[in-house]
Amino acid sequence: MARIVVTTPTPADWMSISDAAAFRRQVVVELRSASARYPEDPVIAALVDELRQGSEHFARLWERRDVQPVSVLTKTFTHPTVGAITVDCDDLHLAEQDQTLVLYSAPAGSESADALQFLDAIAATHDDPVRGRQRRRGSGW
Repeated sequence: MARIVVTTPTPADWMSISDAAAFRRQVVVELRSASARYPEDPVIAALVDELRQGSEHFARLWERRDVQPVSVLTKTFTHPTVGAITVDCDDLHLAEQDQTLVLYSAPAGSESADALQFLDAIAATHDDPVRGRQRRRGSGW
């Protein structure tokens, strides 16, 4: 998905224009960081070359040489039942394991939080196809 968002000037239907712009910048910053950590990695170098050659938009972002991550990243998704859901995205970087954990949350009391609670309640009443049993509220998948 990141490759599509970075190379496409117009975001997907489920992502607002401002969300897509911030996400696009964040992906380029993270790719630049990976490139700096692993300067000899041929896969990263090939990906950067491919994106620079295949997307004028990516090439412009890459040439900016941004290294600061986007301070606040939000995403708005359109769900067919509840409509727009806006969430904050928090990244937890685990540098020693070269991993990033992305946490999505909606502010308590917001319409988006209410929508997520509603969807959780609906999910709690449906069968869990993986485990062959009903999902219990709060038990996770």
